[in-house]
Amino acid sequence: MSIKLREVLGSAGGSTPCRQYTIDPADANALFIGSPVKLEAGLVQPVVAADNEESEFIGYVIGLFSDTGFPVPTIPGTTAGTVIVADSPNQLIAIKLAAGSNLDEADIGKQYNFDFTIAGNAETGVNNVRLDDTAAAGAGDFHQVRLVGKSDSATWGENELEVIVTPSLHKYNSTPSAL
Repeated sequence: MSIKLREVLGSAGGSTPCRQYTIDPADANALFIGSPVKLEAGLVQPVVAADNEESEFIGYVIGLFSDTGFPVPTIPGTTAGTVIVADSPNQLIAIKLAAGSNLDEADIGKQYNFDFTIAGNAETGVNNVRLDDTAAAGAGDFHQVRLVGKSDSATWGENELEVIVTPSLHKYNSTPSAL
């Protein structure tokens, strides 16, 4: 089972800071609830595998609206619309790891990218993005998010562990996040 990206309650002052953005209708990638997104020329685009490393992630989708203003579960690629994004550069985000992950306490503070091998679900509108735990950033490299812990109910090493991350590179921060 997979879950969407979601804010850890209370991490951004008790509510999820969010903004409304216009979707880039020229982008061919679909958007789902939980999709990590970036800004390009003032328009929202999904962060995709090719964006890893230097992508300036702004947050994740918490609401989608068609070009006529109606809420929808997903926005297909090359489609106009509006998106609500949880975009605080200081938010804590819960995300699942892929089955068989080997992360543990020693990995806290390392930086990782999103894993885009699992597509979102067009029926439910939920993005199935997970954390790519295969390649932590080396010294001087900054990936999209930094591992800060695990969910209270989780045990290190368990299958499909839910971990807590915070943005490393964020459009609204001038410098990458550091420990």
